[in-house]
Amino acid sequence: MIPGRSRVNVLLMIASLVVSMILWAVVYPQSQPPENTRSFNARLYAQGLDFTKFAVTGSVPTVHVYLHGPDDAMEPLTDRDIEARADLSTATSGKNYYPVQIWISGKRPRLIKPEPVPNVQFEIEPVMTRTLSVSVESTGSLADGYVLDDKSIEPKRVKVVGPRSQVLGIQSVRAVLDLDIVDTKNPHSQLVEIQPIAENSRTSIEMVRTEPTNVTITPVVNLPQAEKSLYVTPDLKGKPAPGFEIVSYQTEPNPITIRGKNIVLAALTKLSTVPISIADIKTTTTFLSDVKLPTGTTLKTRQVVKVRVVVQATKLLGAATGGG
Repeated sequence: MIPGRSRVNVLLMIASLVVSMILWAVVYPQSQPPENTRSFNARLYAQGLDFTKFAVTGSVPTVHVYLHGPDDAMEPLTDRDIEARADLSTATSGKNYYPVQIWISGKRPRLIKPEPVPNVQFEIEPVMTRTLSVSVESTGSLADGYVLDDKSIEPKRVKVVGPRSQVLGIQSVRAVLDLDIVDTKNPHSQLVEIQPIAENSRTSIEMVRTEPTNVTITPVVNLPQAEKSLYVTPDLKGKPAPGFEIVSYQTEPNPITIRGKNIVLAALTKLSTVPISIADIKTTTTFLSDVKLPTGTTLKTRQVVKVRVVVQATKLLGAATGGG
């Protein structure tokens, strides 16, 4: 082999390699799809948090994301195709920053590269539970002149669950009975959503929920009732002990107001107590008794009647006539 010729071959090989690299540097970028950069507002999701113990409060920010990739892969993307996921598996109460990862959906997500996203601040609160009684309010009106006499609710108490600061801001929970849809001829129960009520308009309770979320309200409706006041007479049964007699009695309160339909009240002139036994009493005695209500009537106010029976010894005939 001629030394000079070998040297020339080596130089030719080096020159060919240099020319090939230059051509590759010029041709390869032209053969690749052009890169594009776009920005998106990604939805932020909290992952790994034990939501039975903690809650994310405050506003959850939207993450601004920059993506790089080929035009054909980037063009179809919208904000809905981008998700930001924060790992809160180690979260504790208070305000802290947590790392975020970007997830991309679409036709060619592997060709798209996101820029690093700064950690995002979350406010974490412990979850609290309270048990409150449900108050019932009504809206609308009954048809045909009917009135709402009563209403039952089940359950009567519910749990209020949510972030501690919001649960403590709950003043009450209520359910609203819609009278406009009550069938007065055959009232049916209504399944009503429970509404937590805040102590004031500045208190946020948007993350508070109730368990259960609904209560069942059963209305009791009747036609409007008239009222009438009547005197009460005690229904005394039996006799005092031998040698004693009843001198008088007083009943309190008297008269007493009852309610009922006009046709029922019109026929009544007085009321009586339930039977009171005075058998063998020897002294003035006060009895507590209920009123015996006629069918179709009720007391306007729940009352117990007090009956005072005055008793004294019977006067002897001789003493009464002055004989001896």
